[in-house]
Amino acid sequence: MLGVDILSKTSQQIGRWLSLSLACIASASAASTESAWVKADAGLTGVQIRASMAVKADAATLWQTLTDYNRLTEFVPSLTISRVVSAPGKPKRVEQRADSGMFSFVMPDHVVLAMEEAPPDRIRFRAVSGSVVAMAGEWRILGTTNPVRLTYRSHVIPMVPPPPLLTDGFIEDEVRKRFEAVAMEAERRARTQPAAFGSIPSGAPASKNPYLQ
Repeated sequence: MLGVDILSKTSQQIGRWLSLSLACIASASAASTESAWVKADAGLTGVQIRASMAVKADAATLWQTLTDYNRLTEFVPSLTISRVVSAPGKPKRVEQRADSGMFSFVMPDHVVLAMEEAPPDRIRFRAVSGSVVAMAGEWRILGTTNPVRLTYRSHVIPMVPPPPLLTDGFIEDEVRKRFEAVAMEAERRARTQPAAFGSIPSGAPASKNPYLQ
């Protein structure tokens, strides 16, 4: 009887362990995000960057994450300062500083960006000062309900040409880390707060055009 009791208890423990393991796997799968598609092309005319990925959040939550300029340092790797420096009612300017090592040969470690917001789906930006010759690009949100697609593209002309050590693959990996950090923060907010679609400022209608690769 003792052997039967031990076997029964062991079977129960194994069953509980398997159930817990499966629950953890399911939870991790639900929270996981697809890897971002990123393409970088460094050449004589600067660095062209494009990125895209599906985000498990509604458009409003993603919009609020992208435009939460004063808190970007809380979730974007290597970003040490991000703050709105323009006065209320004036064209929006955002100052950013980063400590990104070799990646600073591509993305400036200090820049002031002029932001052109077109809610609910597009943010254009361009450098107006900082340690960069020129920088311009845009973020776009495709779709309104969870999930949506986030796209990014930019053209950066650094102060000096990136050294050969900074391959396109290196640039893509660095961009991917930051791009996915934004997506993960939007997904975290989507899981912990109600959908905020109604709170997006009125503006341009949501774009239905596919991202141009």
